[in-house]
Amino acid sequence: MGNNEGESSRQRSRSRSSEKKRGSDKRKQHRRDNTEHRHSDRRPTDKHTDRPKKQVEKVPKEVPLKVFVQRDYSLGTECKFDTSYPTKLEDVVPRETFTDTINKINELFARAEELNCPTYTEGCLSCMTGYLLYFCIETRYTKEMKQISMFVQRQNDEIYHPRGVHVVEPMLRGLRCIEFIVYPKPNKRV
Repeated sequence: MGNNEGESSRQRSRSRSSEKKRGSDKRKQHRRDNTEHRHSDRRPTDKHTDRPKKQVEKVPKEVPLKVFVQRDYSLGTECKFDTSYPTKLEDVVPRETFTDTINKINELFARAEELNCPTYTEGCLSCMTGYLLYFCIETRYTKEMKQISMFVQRQNDEIYHPRGVHVVEPMLRGLRCIEFIVYPKPNKRV
């Protein structure tokens, strides 16, 4: 009899554990059903807020053409840009206009890097004052950089923007190149 009682208690414990298992499986299935139901009517939301994302149609845009005029290192490390005319600008900017712009920029950089008496005096005074002089005055080089910036801006306003071209200041490209951005002409629909 002792043996039968042991077997029946084992069977009872097995049936209880299988009932628990079935119950937990049913609860899991019920949870899955509820979460699917809750999320089925939900729109995709923004990552940072719970507001629904706006559905935006993607319209293919024409990418602007970028033309780079590289530095000319044939005469050393002085800041001078290549004056050869890029073929990608042929239909957009006249050769003479392009050459005049690059030559003027090269001339302004040559003037900025010129070593003369005022430059040496400025260097000596700044060294003697522990470079505190630069809090009081603007350096010659900085003044020339502003002149170049103003020249490029004036060229953009008067010559290049009406043609759909933008010249990026060389200072913004680390004096490595001059960038010409050619914007596509808008398609006129009738």
